[in-house]
Amino acid sequence: MSYLELQEREKIRIAFLFQMASFWPSWETFFLECVNDPRFDVKLYLVQDGVDISRHTESAESFLQENNLDFIPFDYSNFRKFNPHIAVIQTPYETLHRKPYLYSLRLKRLEIRVIYIPYGIELADTAAARHDHFREPVLKNAWRIYTLSDEFKREYEKYCENAQAVRALGLPRFDSLVQKHRFTLSNDLQSRIKGRKIVVWHTHFAKVILDSGVEKQVTPYLEEYIEFAEKLADYQKELFFIFLPHPRFGDDAVNETNNRKSAKLLEIIGSAPNTYIDRADDYRPSLLNANVIITDRSALMIESAVVGVPVLYLENIDYREPIFPPLVPLMESYYKGTGSKDIVKFLDMVHSGIDEKKPARESALRKCIPYMDGKCAERIKNDILSSNYEKPLQKKEKIIIFGTGFLYKKIMSFYKFPDNCEIVALSDNNGDKWHKELDGIQVIPPEKINTLDFDKIIIMATNVFEEQIYKQLRFDLEIPANKIEFCEYLAIL
Repeated sequence: MSYLELQEREKIRIAFLFQMASFWPSWETFFLECVNDPRFDVKLYLVQDGVDISRHTESAESFLQENNLDFIPFDYSNFRKFNPHIAVIQTPYETLHRKPYLYSLRLKRLEIRVIYIPYGIELADTAAARHDHFREPVLKNAWRIYTLSDEFKREYEKYCENAQAVRALGLPRFDSLVQKHRFTLSNDLQSRIKGRKIVVWHTHFAKVILDSGVEKQVTPYLEEYIEFAEKLADYQKELFFIFLPHPRFGDDAVNETNNRKSAKLLEIIGSAPNTYIDRADDYRPSLLNANVIITDRSALMIESAVVGVPVLYLENIDYREPIFPPLVPLMESYYKGTGSKDIVKFLDMVHSGIDEKKPARESALRKCIPYMDGKCAERIKNDILSSNYEKPLQKKEKIIIFGTGFLYKKIMSFYKFPDNCEIVALSDNNGDKWHKELDGIQVIPPEKINTLDFDKIIIMATNVFEEQIYKQLRFDLEIPANKIEFCEYLAIL
Protein backbone atom coordinates (compact mmCIF):
# COMPACT_ATOMS: atom_id res chain seq x y z
CA MET A 1 0.00 0.00 0.00
CA SER A 2 1.46 3.35 -1.06
CA TYR A 3 0.48 6.90 -0.12
CA LEU A 4 0.11 10.05 -2.19
CA GLU A 5 3.57 11.56 -2.33
CA LEU A 6 4.28 15.14 -1.41
CA GLN A 7 5.87 16.98 -4.29
CA GLU A 8 8.65 19.50 -3.85
CA ARG A 9 7.36 22.87 -2.55
CA GLU A 10 3.85 21.43 -2.33
CA LYS A 11 1.70 22.17 0.70
CA ILE A 12 0.40 19.26 2.74
CA ARG A 13 -3.30 18.98 1.96
CA ILE A 14 -5.13 17.94 5.11
CA ALA A 15 -8.88 17.31 5.40
CA PHE A 16 -10.61 17.37 8.78
CA LEU A 17 -13.82 15.32 8.59
CA PHE A 18 -16.07 16.92 11.21
CA GLN A 19 -19.18 15.12 12.41
CA MET A 20 -19.75 15.69 16.12
CA ALA A 21 -19.52 19.04 17.86
CA SER A 22 -18.93 17.62 21.32
CA PHE A 23 -15.74 15.96 20.02
CA TRP A 24 -14.22 19.29 18.94
CA PRO A 25 -11.91 19.63 22.00
CA SER A 26 -10.03 16.51 20.89
CA TRP A 27 -9.02 18.34 17.69
CA GLU A 28 -9.15 22.06 18.33
CA THR A 29 -5.53 22.98 19.01
CA PHE A 30 -4.24 20.59 16.33
CA PHE A 31 -6.62 22.06 13.75
CA LEU A 32 -5.47 25.59 14.64
CA GLU A 33 -1.79 24.57 14.46
CA CYS A 34 -2.34 23.38 10.89
CA VAL A 35 -4.47 26.37 9.86
CA ASN A 36 -1.81 28.80 11.12
CA ASP A 37 1.09 27.00 9.44
CA PRO A 38 1.68 28.04 5.80
CA ARG A 39 3.03 24.58 4.99
CA PHE A 40 -0.49 23.16 5.23
CA ASP A 41 -3.54 23.56 3.00
CA VAL A 42 -6.46 22.86 5.35
CA LYS A 43 -10.10 22.11 4.62
CA LEU A 44 -12.71 21.48 7.30
CA TYR A 45 -15.50 19.29 5.91
CA LEU A 46 -18.86 18.98 7.62
CA VAL A 47 -19.97 15.36 7.16
CA GLN A 48 -23.71 15.02 7.81
CA ASP A 49 -24.76 11.76 6.18
CA GLY A 50 -23.67 9.40 8.93
CA VAL A 51 -25.79 6.41 9.88
CA ASP A 52 -26.28 7.16 13.59
CA ILE A 53 -28.13 10.45 14.05
CA SER A 54 -28.24 11.90 17.57
CA ARG A 55 -27.60 15.06 19.57
CA HIS A 56 -23.93 14.34 18.82
CA THR A 57 -24.44 15.03 15.12
CA GLU A 58 -27.45 17.33 14.89
CA SER A 59 -25.67 20.35 16.38
CA ALA A 60 -22.52 20.05 14.28
CA GLU A 61 -23.35 22.73 11.69
CA SER A 62 -24.59 25.31 14.20
CA PHE A 63 -21.50 24.72 16.34
CA LEU A 64 -19.20 25.52 13.42
CA GLN A 65 -21.19 28.63 12.58
CA GLU A 66 -21.31 29.88 16.18
CA ASN A 67 -17.54 29.45 16.49
CA ASN A 68 -16.84 31.20 13.16
CA LEU A 69 -15.09 28.16 11.72
CA ASP A 70 -14.87 28.09 7.94
CA PHE A 71 -16.18 24.78 6.67
CA ILE A 72 -17.35 23.04 3.52
CA PRO A 73 -20.39 20.73 3.44
CA PHE A 74 -18.91 17.39 2.48
CA ASP A 75 -19.22 16.47 -1.17
CA TYR A 76 -17.32 13.44 -2.42
CA SER A 77 -16.39 14.97 -5.78
CA ASN A 78 -15.07 18.09 -4.05
CA PHE A 79 -13.13 15.93 -1.61
CA ARG A 80 -11.54 13.94 -4.44
CA LYS A 81 -10.71 17.13 -6.29
CA PHE A 82 -8.93 18.43 -3.18
CA ASN A 83 -7.07 15.11 -3.17
CA PRO A 84 -5.79 15.32 0.42
CA HIS A 85 -2.55 13.79 1.57
CA ILE A 86 -4.12 13.36 5.02
CA ALA A 87 -7.66 12.84 6.36
CA VAL A 88 -8.31 13.34 10.07
CA ILE A 89 -11.36 11.47 11.33
CA GLN A 90 -13.27 11.91 14.58
CA THR A 91 -14.46 8.44 15.61
CA PRO A 92 -13.39 4.83 15.08
CA TYR A 93 -16.95 3.49 14.64
CA GLU A 94 -17.19 3.39 10.88
CA THR A 95 -20.44 1.49 10.30
CA LEU A 96 -22.26 3.75 12.78
CA HIS A 97 -20.77 7.09 11.87
CA ARG A 98 -19.75 7.09 8.20
CA LYS A 99 -20.85 5.81 4.83
CA PRO A 100 -18.57 3.35 2.98
CA TYR A 101 -16.96 6.02 0.79
CA LEU A 102 -15.32 7.40 3.96
CA TYR A 103 -14.30 4.11 5.52
CA SER A 104 -10.66 4.14 6.52
CA LEU A 105 -9.75 1.26 4.17
CA ARG A 106 -11.30 3.16 1.26
CA LEU A 107 -9.31 6.28 2.14
CA LYS A 108 -6.14 4.23 2.48
CA ARG A 109 -6.67 2.69 -0.95
CA LEU A 110 -7.05 6.20 -2.34
CA GLU A 111 -3.49 6.70 -0.98
CA ILE A 112 -4.73 9.07 1.74
CA ARG A 113 -3.05 8.92 5.13
CA VAL A 114 -5.63 8.48 7.88
CA ILE A 115 -4.96 10.16 11.23
CA TYR A 116 -6.93 9.18 14.31
CA ILE A 117 -6.79 11.20 17.53
CA PRO A 118 -9.04 9.53 20.12
CA TYR A 119 -12.19 11.58 20.66
CA GLY A 120 -12.15 10.52 24.33
CA ILE A 121 -9.65 8.73 26.51
CA GLU A 122 -9.27 4.97 26.69
CA LEU A 123 -10.90 4.19 30.02
CA ALA A 124 -12.30 0.70 30.58
CA ASP A 125 -10.28 -2.51 30.43
CA THR A 126 -12.96 -5.02 29.46
CA ALA A 127 -12.72 -7.23 26.36
CA ALA A 128 -15.33 -5.11 24.57
CA ALA A 129 -13.52 -1.89 25.48
CA ARG A 130 -10.18 -3.25 24.24
CA HIS A 131 -11.86 -4.02 20.92
CA ASP A 132 -13.14 -0.44 20.70
CA HIS A 133 -9.77 1.01 21.71
CA PHE A 134 -7.50 -1.14 19.56
CA ARG A 135 -9.28 -3.27 16.96
CA GLU A 136 -11.82 -1.14 15.14
CA PRO A 137 -11.00 -0.81 11.39
CA VAL A 138 -9.81 2.77 11.80
CA LEU A 139 -7.14 1.60 14.22
CA LYS A 140 -6.03 -1.05 11.72
CA ASN A 141 -5.87 1.31 8.76
CA ALA A 142 -4.54 4.52 10.29
CA TRP A 143 -1.24 6.02 9.21
CA ARG A 144 -0.94 7.72 12.58
CA ILE A 145 -2.66 7.14 15.94
CA TYR A 146 -1.81 9.65 18.65
CA THR A 147 -2.06 8.76 22.31
CA LEU A 148 -1.62 10.17 25.79
CA SER A 149 1.62 8.67 27.08
CA ASP A 150 4.26 5.99 26.69
CA GLU A 151 2.25 3.76 29.04
CA PHE A 152 -0.76 4.07 26.74
CA LYS A 153 1.48 3.24 23.79
CA ARG A 154 2.60 0.02 25.50
CA GLU A 155 -1.06 -1.03 25.76
CA TYR A 156 -1.45 -0.46 22.02
CA GLU A 157 1.60 -2.66 21.46
CA LYS A 158 -0.17 -5.46 23.35
CA TYR A 159 -3.49 -5.33 21.55
CA CYS A 160 -3.34 -3.27 18.32
CA GLU A 161 -2.08 -4.96 15.17
CA ASN A 162 -1.19 -1.52 13.79
CA ALA A 163 0.84 -0.44 16.82
CA GLN A 164 3.63 0.84 14.55
CA ALA A 165 1.33 3.77 13.72
CA VAL A 166 1.09 4.91 17.35
CA ARG A 167 2.92 7.98 18.60
CA ALA A 168 2.82 9.02 22.27
CA LEU A 169 2.95 12.80 21.99
CA GLY A 170 0.04 13.72 24.27
CA LEU A 171 -3.54 14.60 23.29
CA PRO A 172 -4.56 18.05 21.98
CA ARG A 173 -7.56 18.11 24.34
CA PHE A 174 -5.14 18.75 27.22
CA ASP A 175 -3.61 21.78 25.48
CA SER A 176 -6.80 23.76 25.98
CA LEU A 177 -7.22 22.57 29.56
CA VAL A 178 -4.09 24.47 30.57
CA GLN A 179 -5.56 27.63 29.00
CA LYS A 180 -8.22 28.20 31.65
CA HIS A 181 -8.41 31.93 30.89
CA ARG A 182 -10.06 31.11 27.55
CA PHE A 183 -13.13 29.56 29.16
CA THR A 184 -15.46 31.80 31.14
CA LEU A 185 -19.04 31.35 32.22
CA SER A 186 -21.68 33.61 30.68
CA ASN A 187 -22.64 36.80 32.52
CA ASP A 188 -26.17 35.49 33.00
CA LEU A 189 -24.91 32.31 34.63
CA GLN A 190 -22.45 34.19 36.84
CA SER A 191 -25.27 36.43 38.03
CA ARG A 192 -27.24 33.33 39.04
CA ILE A 193 -24.26 31.77 40.81
CA LYS A 194 -23.72 34.91 42.94
CA GLY A 195 -20.27 33.92 44.15
CA ARG A 196 -21.26 30.51 45.49
CA LYS A 197 -18.93 27.55 45.06
CA ILE A 198 -19.57 25.69 41.82
CA VAL A 199 -20.16 21.95 41.89
CA VAL A 200 -19.90 20.41 38.42
CA TRP A 201 -21.96 17.22 38.43
CA HIS A 202 -21.21 15.16 35.34
CA THR A 203 -23.07 11.98 34.38
CA HIS A 204 -22.65 9.49 31.58
CA PHE A 205 -25.80 7.93 30.15
CA ALA A 206 -26.76 4.72 31.96
CA LYS A 207 -23.98 2.53 30.59
CA VAL A 208 -24.69 -1.20 30.32
CA ILE A 209 -22.07 -3.69 29.12
CA LEU A 210 -21.89 -7.45 28.64
CA ASP A 211 -19.55 -9.22 31.04
CA SER A 212 -19.29 -12.98 30.40
CA GLY A 213 -22.62 -12.80 28.62
CA VAL A 214 -24.37 -11.02 31.52
CA GLU A 215 -25.60 -7.42 31.33
CA LYS A 216 -23.92 -5.17 33.91
CA GLN A 217 -24.63 -1.49 34.52
CA VAL A 218 -21.31 0.24 35.13
CA THR A 219 -22.65 3.68 36.01
CA PRO A 220 -24.54 4.30 39.26
CA TYR A 221 -28.22 3.44 39.33
CA LEU A 222 -30.29 6.46 38.33
CA GLU A 223 -32.36 6.07 41.48
CA GLU A 224 -29.27 7.13 43.44
CA TYR A 225 -28.94 10.28 41.37
CA ILE A 226 -32.65 11.05 41.72
CA GLU A 227 -32.40 10.66 45.50
CA PHE A 228 -29.58 13.18 45.66
CA ALA A 229 -31.23 15.57 43.21
CA GLU A 230 -34.14 15.91 45.62
CA LYS A 231 -31.66 17.35 48.17
CA LEU A 232 -30.16 20.03 45.90
CA ALA A 233 -32.14 22.90 47.39
CA ASP A 234 -30.65 22.10 50.82
CA TYR A 235 -27.32 23.47 49.52
CA GLN A 236 -28.62 26.68 47.93
CA LYS A 237 -26.91 29.02 50.39
CA GLU A 238 -23.35 27.88 49.69
CA LEU A 239 -23.34 25.76 46.50
CA PHE A 240 -24.44 26.14 42.89
CA PHE A 241 -24.67 22.96 40.80
CA ILE A 242 -23.90 22.81 37.10
CA PHE A 243 -25.31 19.52 35.83
CA LEU A 244 -23.24 18.37 32.86
CA PRO A 245 -24.85 15.32 31.21
CA HIS A 246 -23.26 13.17 28.52
CA PRO A 247 -24.49 14.30 25.07
CA ARG A 248 -26.52 11.09 24.81
CA PHE A 249 -27.95 11.25 28.33
CA GLY A 250 -31.62 10.30 28.13
CA ASP A 251 -31.79 9.34 24.44
CA ASP A 252 -31.82 6.01 22.63
CA ALA A 253 -28.32 5.05 23.78
CA VAL A 254 -30.04 3.36 26.73
CA ASN A 255 -33.27 1.42 27.29
CA GLU A 256 -36.65 3.07 27.66
CA THR A 257 -36.85 2.48 31.41
CA ASN A 258 -33.61 4.35 31.96
CA ASN A 259 -34.77 7.06 29.56
CA ARG A 260 -37.78 7.72 31.79
CA LYS A 261 -35.57 7.86 34.88
CA SER A 262 -33.19 10.24 33.10
CA ALA A 263 -36.11 12.50 32.20
CA LYS A 264 -37.26 12.52 35.82
CA LEU A 265 -33.75 13.37 37.00
CA LEU A 266 -33.52 16.28 34.56
CA GLU A 267 -36.93 17.55 35.67
CA ILE A 268 -35.94 17.52 39.36
CA ILE A 269 -32.60 19.22 38.70
CA GLY A 270 -34.22 21.81 36.45
CA SER A 271 -36.68 22.82 39.16
CA ALA A 272 -34.05 23.35 41.88
CA PRO A 273 -33.18 27.02 42.61
CA ASN A 274 -29.40 26.54 42.60
CA THR A 275 -28.84 24.55 39.39
CA TYR A 276 -28.06 24.94 35.72
CA ILE A 277 -28.22 22.13 33.15
CA ASP A 278 -25.37 22.57 30.67
CA ARG A 279 -26.11 20.81 27.39
CA ALA A 280 -23.69 22.91 25.34
CA ASP A 281 -21.38 21.04 22.98
CA ASP A 282 -18.31 22.53 24.68
CA TYR A 283 -18.09 21.36 28.29
CA ARG A 284 -14.86 23.21 29.09
CA PRO A 285 -16.30 26.49 30.49
CA SER A 286 -18.21 24.53 33.13
CA LEU A 287 -15.46 22.04 33.89
CA LEU A 288 -12.65 24.59 34.23
CA ASN A 289 -14.63 26.86 36.56
CA ALA A 290 -15.53 24.11 39.00
CA ASN A 291 -14.65 24.26 42.69
CA VAL A 292 -15.80 20.66 43.18
CA ILE A 293 -16.41 17.84 40.68
CA ILE A 294 -18.73 14.84 40.92
CA THR A 295 -18.44 12.41 38.02
CA ASP A 296 -18.89 8.85 36.86
CA ARG A 297 -17.12 6.95 34.08
CA SER A 298 -16.10 9.07 31.09
CA ALA A 299 -13.13 10.83 29.55
CA LEU A 300 -14.18 13.93 31.44
CA MET A 301 -13.47 12.01 34.63
CA ILE A 302 -9.80 11.93 33.60
CA GLU A 303 -9.74 15.56 32.53
CA SER A 304 -11.16 16.51 35.94
CA ALA A 305 -7.73 15.89 37.46
CA VAL A 306 -6.39 18.90 35.56
CA VAL A 307 -8.75 21.32 37.33
CA GLY A 308 -7.00 20.81 40.68
CA VAL A 309 -10.14 20.47 42.82
CA PRO A 310 -11.61 17.59 44.88
CA VAL A 311 -13.14 14.91 42.64
CA LEU A 312 -15.71 12.29 43.63
CA TYR A 313 -15.83 9.30 41.27
CA LEU A 314 -19.08 7.33 41.40
CA GLU A 315 -19.39 3.71 40.28
CA ASN A 316 -22.14 1.12 40.38
CA ILE A 317 -22.58 -0.50 43.77
CA ASP A 318 -22.97 -3.97 42.17
CA TYR A 319 -20.26 -3.84 39.51
CA ARG A 320 -16.79 -2.33 39.53
CA GLU A 321 -15.65 -1.74 35.97
CA PRO A 322 -12.01 -2.69 35.27
CA ILE A 323 -9.98 0.45 34.51
CA PHE A 324 -7.35 0.84 31.80
CA PRO A 325 -4.05 0.10 33.62
CA PRO A 326 -2.23 3.40 32.84
CA LEU A 327 -5.08 5.31 34.51
CA VAL A 328 -5.34 3.30 37.73
CA PRO A 329 -3.08 5.65 39.78
CA LEU A 330 -5.28 8.59 38.82
CA MET A 331 -8.47 6.73 39.66
CA GLU A 332 -7.08 5.75 43.04
CA SER A 333 -6.37 9.40 43.80
CA TYR A 334 -10.08 10.32 43.64
CA TYR A 335 -12.66 10.04 46.38
CA LYS A 336 -15.07 7.21 45.58
CA GLY A 337 -18.70 6.36 46.16
CA THR A 338 -21.74 4.64 44.70
CA GLY A 339 -24.69 6.93 45.34
CA SER A 340 -26.57 9.67 47.16
CA LYS A 341 -25.17 9.10 50.66
CA ASP A 342 -21.61 9.22 49.36
CA ILE A 343 -22.27 12.51 47.53
CA VAL A 344 -23.62 14.06 50.75
CA LYS A 345 -20.62 12.81 52.72
CA PHE A 346 -18.23 14.17 50.06
CA LEU A 347 -19.84 17.62 50.03
CA ASP A 348 -19.75 17.78 53.83
CA MET A 349 -16.03 16.98 53.69
CA VAL A 350 -15.38 19.68 51.09
CA HIS A 351 -17.43 22.21 53.09
CA SER A 352 -15.20 21.56 56.11
CA GLY A 353 -12.11 22.35 54.01
CA ILE A 354 -10.66 18.82 54.07
CA ASP A 355 -8.94 17.45 50.95
CA GLU A 356 -6.61 14.68 52.07
CA LYS A 357 -6.22 13.26 48.57
CA LYS A 358 -4.87 16.44 46.98
CA PRO A 359 -1.18 15.37 47.10
CA ALA A 360 -2.08 11.95 45.63
CA ARG A 361 -4.08 13.62 42.82
CA GLU A 362 -1.22 15.95 41.93
CA SER A 363 1.29 13.08 41.89
CA ALA A 364 -1.00 10.84 39.80
CA LEU A 365 -1.66 13.68 37.35
CA ARG A 366 2.06 14.07 36.67
CA LYS A 367 2.45 10.31 36.24
CA CYS A 368 -0.63 9.58 34.12
CA ILE A 369 -0.81 12.74 31.99
CA PRO A 370 2.83 13.69 31.38
CA TYR A 371 2.27 16.12 28.49
CA MET A 372 0.68 19.11 30.22
CA ASP A 373 2.76 21.82 28.56
CA GLY A 374 0.12 22.96 26.06
CA LYS A 375 2.22 21.71 23.12
CA CYS A 376 0.66 18.35 22.22
CA ALA A 377 -0.81 19.70 18.97
CA GLU A 378 2.49 21.28 18.04
CA ARG A 379 4.29 17.97 18.56
CA ILE A 380 1.74 16.17 16.38
CA LYS A 381 2.08 18.76 13.63
CA ASN A 382 5.87 18.46 13.72
CA ASP A 383 5.63 14.67 13.58
CA ILE A 384 3.60 14.97 10.39
CA LEU A 385 6.02 17.46 8.88
CA SER A 386 9.03 15.32 9.68
CA SER A 387 7.55 12.09 8.36
CA ASN A 388 5.45 13.08 5.41
CA TYR A 389 7.97 11.66 2.92
CA GLU A 390 8.18 8.46 4.91
CA LYS A 391 7.23 5.36 2.98
CA PRO A 392 4.58 3.22 4.65
CA LEU A 393 5.69 -0.01 6.22
CA GLN A 394 5.05 -2.89 3.85
CA LYS A 395 3.23 -5.50 5.88
CA LYS A 396 2.71 -8.68 3.92
CA GLU A 397 -0.85 -9.97 3.89
CA LYS A 398 -0.83 -13.58 5.08
CA ILE A 399 -3.19 -15.73 3.04
CA ILE A 400 -4.54 -19.27 3.24
CA ILE A 401 -6.13 -20.74 0.11
CA PHE A 402 -8.96 -23.21 0.69
CA GLY A 403 -9.51 -25.52 -2.23
CA THR A 404 -6.82 -27.12 -4.38
CA GLY A 405 -8.91 -28.66 -7.13
CA PHE A 406 -9.87 -27.59 -10.65
CA LEU A 407 -10.41 -23.88 -9.93
CA TYR A 408 -7.17 -23.57 -7.96
CA LYS A 409 -5.18 -25.12 -10.80
CA LYS A 410 -6.91 -22.95 -13.38
CA ILE A 411 -6.31 -19.68 -11.50
CA MET A 412 -2.75 -20.47 -10.50
CA SER A 413 -1.89 -21.24 -14.12
CA PHE A 414 -2.17 -17.55 -14.99
CA TYR A 415 -2.28 -15.60 -11.69
CA LYS A 416 0.75 -14.56 -9.65
CA PHE A 417 0.26 -13.24 -6.13
CA PRO A 418 1.89 -9.81 -5.63
CA ASP A 419 4.94 -9.34 -3.44
CA ASN A 420 2.87 -7.89 -0.59
CA CYS A 421 1.17 -11.28 -0.10
CA GLU A 422 2.43 -14.45 1.50
CA ILE A 423 0.66 -17.80 1.03
CA VAL A 424 1.15 -19.39 4.44
CA ALA A 425 -0.80 -22.60 3.71
CA LEU A 426 -3.24 -24.42 1.49
CA SER A 427 -6.22 -26.36 2.84
CA ASP A 428 -8.70 -28.81 1.40
CA ASN A 429 -11.41 -31.21 2.57
CA ASN A 430 -9.72 -34.04 0.66
CA GLY A 431 -7.74 -35.90 3.31
CA ASP A 432 -5.50 -37.53 0.67
CA LYS A 433 -3.85 -34.13 0.11
CA TRP A 434 -3.10 -33.34 3.76
CA HIS A 435 0.50 -33.01 4.99
CA LYS A 436 1.80 -32.89 1.43
CA GLU A 437 3.13 -29.99 -0.58
CA LEU A 438 1.55 -28.42 -3.62
CA ASP A 439 3.46 -25.72 -5.49
CA GLY A 440 5.92 -25.81 -2.61
CA ILE A 441 3.21 -24.98 -0.03
CA GLN A 442 2.00 -27.26 2.75
CA VAL A 443 -1.60 -28.55 2.53
CA ILE A 444 -3.17 -28.66 5.99
CA PRO A 445 -6.42 -30.15 7.36
CA PRO A 446 -9.19 -27.54 7.88
CA GLU A 447 -9.09 -27.99 11.65
CA LYS A 448 -5.47 -26.75 11.65
CA ILE A 449 -6.36 -23.39 10.06
CA ASN A 450 -6.94 -21.64 13.37
CA THR A 451 -3.48 -22.63 14.58
CA LEU A 452 -1.92 -20.33 11.97
CA ASP A 453 -1.50 -16.56 11.89
CA PHE A 454 -3.32 -15.30 8.78
CA ASP A 455 -5.16 -12.23 7.51
CA LYS A 456 -7.42 -13.76 4.86
CA ILE A 457 -8.59 -17.16 3.72
CA ILE A 458 -9.58 -17.26 0.04
CA ILE A 459 -12.07 -19.90 -1.10
CA MET A 460 -11.05 -21.29 -4.48
CA ALA A 461 -13.92 -23.59 -5.34
CA THR A 462 -16.62 -23.74 -7.98
CA ASN A 463 -20.10 -22.39 -7.27
CA VAL A 464 -21.31 -25.82 -6.23
CA PHE A 465 -18.99 -25.89 -3.20
CA GLU A 466 -18.51 -22.18 -2.37
CA GLU A 467 -21.44 -21.83 0.04
CA GLN A 468 -20.74 -25.17 1.72
CA ILE A 469 -17.10 -24.21 2.36
CA TYR A 470 -18.07 -20.74 3.56
CA LYS A 471 -20.43 -22.22 6.17
CA GLN A 472 -17.76 -24.71 7.21
CA LEU A 473 -15.20 -21.93 7.76
CA ARG A 474 -17.61 -19.45 9.32
CA PHE A 475 -19.64 -21.66 11.62
CA ASP A 476 -17.78 -24.95 12.15
CA LEU A 477 -14.32 -23.38 12.45
CA GLU A 478 -15.64 -20.00 13.73
CA ILE A 479 -13.43 -17.95 11.45
CA PRO A 480 -14.54 -14.26 11.46
CA ALA A 481 -16.50 -13.23 8.37
CA ASN A 482 -14.09 -10.38 7.63
CA LYS A 483 -11.29 -12.90 7.15
CA ILE A 484 -13.12 -15.00 4.54
CA GLU A 485 -12.97 -14.00 0.87
CA PHE A 486 -13.80 -15.47 -2.52
CA CYS A 487 -11.81 -15.45 -5.74
CA GLU A 488 -12.84 -11.92 -6.69
CA TYR A 489 -10.66 -10.71 -3.79
CA LEU A 490 -7.65 -11.38 -6.03
CA ALA A 491 -8.63 -8.29 -8.04
CA ILE A 492 -7.72 -5.89 -5.22
CA LEU A 493 -4.53 -7.50 -3.93
